Amino acid sequence: MSRFEYIASGRNRAVFRISDRNVIKIPINDYGIADNIYEASGLKTMSGIKTAKCRLYKNFCLIMEYVEQATENWDDLPEWTFLVDCKQVGYNRNKKLVAYDFGRF
Repeated sequence: MSRFEYIASGRNRAVFRISDRNVIKIPINDYGIADNIYEASGLKTMSGIKTAKCRLYKNFCLIMEYVEQATENWDDLPEWTFLVDCKQVGYNRNKKLVAYDFGRF
């Protein structure tokens, strides 16, 4: 794997895999900064959503554990996954099901 492997971009952030264990979410606008702050805050866990571990840095980039997208039948997933926009859930390296994209905007 190269130093930074491009994964995807959304409206507010670009995501790169930086190691076997982590990705970096780089904000591309002010909403991306707000999304990263929100994900780092852990507020989603209050609604029962299990979230990937992450850490916000002073430059507003977010380092998050790498998550492999869930591929099974959506109906077989736990009820909390229905609260995650576009079913952006998957398995971390410990095989725990978590949300990997739960920004606000």
